[in-house]
Amino acid sequence: MSSHDDLEEVRRRALDDPDIPDGLRRALAAGLALETIHLDARGRWSHEGERFVNRRLSALFHRSVVCTSAGTWLLSIPPYTYPITVEDCGWFVVRVHSDAATDGLHAELAGGELVRLPTGGWWTDGGERVLVQLADGRRCRLVDDAWRWVGTALDGGEPAWVLRTGLTWDVHPLLSTGHDPGAVLGSE
Repeated sequence: MSSHDDLEEVRRRALDDPDIPDGLRRALAAGLALETIHLDARGRWSHEGERFVNRRLSALFHRSVVCTSAGTWLLSIPPYTYPITVEDCGWFVVRVHSDAATDGLHAELAGGELVRLPTGGWWTDGGERVLVQLADGRRCRLVDDAWRWVGTALDGGEPAWVLRTGLTWDVHPLLSTGHDPGAVLGSE
């Protein structure tokens, strides 16, 4: 599929999505020229195939990712909303640390947000993918330092992966790396 075809698919999906803001819907229906803004599987942004080098812009975009109930990915930086393509998931954990006082795990997301990690809602394919579902429903992939951390804490094998962090945390296997992560994680 060509880049033009990809953008037309983004337009079609957005126009079919009942959750798209009216202003964006009107602009897309009127033929707004779309440019590719893409979030890859490792949490790296690109525009028209050129990777972002500005870390502040990348962090702003990470904080602005929205997914509609119909699965359309958007950047929402009020008053602007723009459709994007997402390769794997829209949110990323970049660092993990344990908190001895609460005997829990905390994380920094790619946009700088600090969150507490749940004891359940973890998934892995046993290879490169580890995802966690936050309390607010966002499904995040562990990358960078967070991925290196999980490599030291992940134990077991199919079908019983566990994270050993002082506590024993269940990590559920993904159905398949070929599945849409939203569908896979939403099915648990």
